[in-house]
Amino acid sequence: MKFVSILAAAAVLGLASFMVGETIIEEKEPTTAPTSEPTTKPKWDHMAAKIVKVEGTDVTVLPAVPKGQEAKELVVKTDGKTVFVVEQEDAKIADLKPGMRAVITPREGTAVKIAAWTPKPRETQPAPKGDK
Repeated sequence: MKFVSILAAAAVLGLASFMVGETIIEEKEPTTAPTSEPTTKPKWDHMAAKIVKVEGTDVTVLPAVPKGQEAKELVVKTDGKTVFVVEQEDAKIADLKPGMRAVITPREGTAVKIAAWTPKPRETQPAPKGDK
């Protein structure tokens, strides 16, 4: 009989401590207030683009945009610290040519790095054969 009463007392104490702990957890205030403003920082710090022209230290590009949106030409500024890579080799701004694809880092301000390459021509797929 003593065993049952000890077991019952342990169960009551366990349940009581669980309820007190749960109440304390619920009453905690958040440490930071949630912000309702969305972040305006882009997900990536680089931009994929097609080179349109190169004039002096400026590179005009047509950025890649999601389907359904219209791309607008942008002028990317470069300086003496900008690193140029063409076909995975160190290069100069004069090595950039219209029609090349490029990744420009960062997407805003003066470019720190421009990596460019000549796109390979797309192979045309043969027309599918009809059912016989």
